[in-house]
Amino acid sequence: MTLVDESCFIVTAGANQILRMEPGGEISVFSGHLGEEDSIDQIRTVTYSMPSGICSFKGSLFVVDSDSSTVCQLDINGRQARTLIGGDVLFSRNRSAFGDRDGYGSNARLQRPMGICNYEDGRFLLVDCFNNRIKVISLEGSECRSVAGSGEIGYRDGPRDIAKFNCPSGVDYDAHSRRGFIADQGNHRIRILDGESGFVSTLYITNMPVDPVGL
Repeated sequence: MTLVDESCFIVTAGANQILRMEPGGEISVFSGHLGEEDSIDQIRTVTYSMPSGICSFKGSLFVVDSDSSTVCQLDINGRQARTLIGGDVLFSRNRSAFGDRDGYGSNARLQRPMGICNYEDGRFLLVDCFNNRIKVISLEGSECRSVAGSGEIGYRDGPRDIAKFNCPSGVDYDAHSRRGFIADQGNHRIRILDGESGFVSTLYITNMPVDPVGL
């Protein structure tokens, strides 16, 4: 979920919709399957295939649609929607345009991406689950580039090109330390991505009580 002003936007993978929750607790469907295609209010009628990640930046929502291997941008006030990364230009209803390719817009390819978060300077960190890579998306030019992960499934810390993940599924970024924290689902670990060098390490938590009950 992500917070914009006082509204909380939530992805619901099973319902293939984006919900909006107001401060008073009122919940409504913001986007997805709300009628026939509408050129004025495109957000209502977007078709999703298991949306799994969301973040916000300058009045827009950025939604990771896992099963279609795309990232879409929703202009909240303008009520417009567009596919930012991935997809099929010729056949817009094709939900199977997947792969592993850096590039721009529809030329880039993802395979079951899962999580997204704000990075730096209008960019976003994205976990590309089935490609076992971490990628950066730039709004300028709709560019998508791999920044960590060899692409091979496994577990290995090290420089960006040789580090290995096993189905990374979530990500967050700490601007103060300039480090990304990645939920490496298949390895049952939290991995750390150094935002400057691209070096990947594993988070270890020490001094935890043996029995945390009651904390």
